[in-house]
Amino acid sequence: MFVEYPLLGAQELKSSLDHWLPLVENSAIKNGDRCQSLDALVGFIQEKMKTTAQEAVDLVFICTHNSRRSQLAQIWAQRIADDLGLNFVRCHSAGTERTAFHPNAIAALVNRGFVVESRRMGMHEIHEVSGPNGGDSIPCFSKTLEDSSLPQKGFIAITTCDDADRACPVISGSLCRLALPYSDPKVSDDTPNALETYARRSDEIAIEMLYVLGQVSKARRIAKNGRQHQPE
Repeated sequence: MFVEYPLLGAQELKSSLDHWLPLVENSAIKNGDRCQSLDALVGFIQEKMKTTAQEAVDLVFICTHNSRRSQLAQIWAQRIADDLGLNFVRCHSAGTERTAFHPNAIAALVNRGFVVESRRMGMHEIHEVSGPNGGDSIPCFSKTLEDSSLPQKGFIAITTCDDADRACPVISGSLCRLALPYSDPKVSDDTPNALETYARRSDEIAIEMLYVLGQVSKARRIAKNGRQHQPE
């Protein structure tokens, strides 16, 4: 289990990176199996960066219903990538079946400072998720991998639940895939502890996305500094 990250709110994220990232890295060292999976994702992103030049690196988070864990992973990963200046990272989510973005998952994001505005568009209920200071919003809705809003080839597939990993023995068009399962917070639905459970799951996902994208950002800075100091 990673260190808890209750202060990782949408507004505090950028200013807290220097303080939190070393703690995340230290915690990861103590959790070998999970750290191996996260480091594998770092490697996939870095390898994709080498082969795409100025093109985007697409991350698609997948769970069964695309209603809780995959949505939280998409939003946190995109928010963290944006704040780290990784503007080539584009985050998406999908499910093996379409349902709805669960209200408790939305509440967990609002609890951490995100602003969520909902609207209907055809068959979809779209939830526009943005930071407290505005800026570009992330349109979120439950969808399957065939949805036209998703990349259809060359993406990194990350399954966030064991069911999705078993249900998708082959993810068509993916460059590579990785299982990164999280415990399902839906077990707390309709209980007094639901919002706390969802908040903890959201924080867990956030801290792991910070670890992954923090490593990518650090490697880019080191490479950039190395090029700047090369003799002409």
